[in-house]
Amino acid sequence: MSALISFMARLLFCAVVTWMTWRYFAALHPRAAPMSLLVSAWLWAHLFSPELIGLIPAIRRRAERDVLEPWNGCYYSFDGHHLRFYLDQEQIWIPEQDLQALLVPELSQQELRMIGASYSYLPHGKIWAVSEAGVMILLKNRTAHRRATHQMVRFRRWLESEALPNVRRLPRSATSVA
Repeated sequence: MSALISFMARLLFCAVVTWMTWRYFAALHPRAAPMSLLVSAWLWAHLFSPELIGLIPAIRRRAERDVLEPWNGCYYSFDGHHLRFYLDQEQIWIPEQDLQALLVPELSQQELRMIGASYSYLPHGKIWAVSEAGVMILLKNRTAHRRATHQMVRFRRWLESEALPNVRRLPRSATSVA
């Protein structure tokens, strides 16, 4: 509370000094009145420098928090790609957007129709997602033939051996939908 009072007192003091210098310069010559802003600027800068110096880092921290908050503690990383996991009644869902960024070629409408109910809209997350079973079907189809990329094989193994067991073991590492 005392910090607010101090801030308001400094603000009032600077405003009064600026107004008085404006009146003084306007009395000398009407076109010289804007000079009062230059004369009183040093006072404003001196009295409010701590707030001005702290403003830029505060804006930066707020921007970082706003950008990273939805991801904070709720994603896994594979080859530099972030994957979020959502839990809905013990079922694990992965957002389509995260899969599209990782899979080459991207998911086609035919593939999404093939997995049927394993592709659904999650109202809580406001996203379209593919269930764990749907992802495994997609990866099985993509890695079953000779043209399977090394990255897809690694991704499938990573999901089966690390990510999905970890999400089951530590459910708080995924975003809860319920």
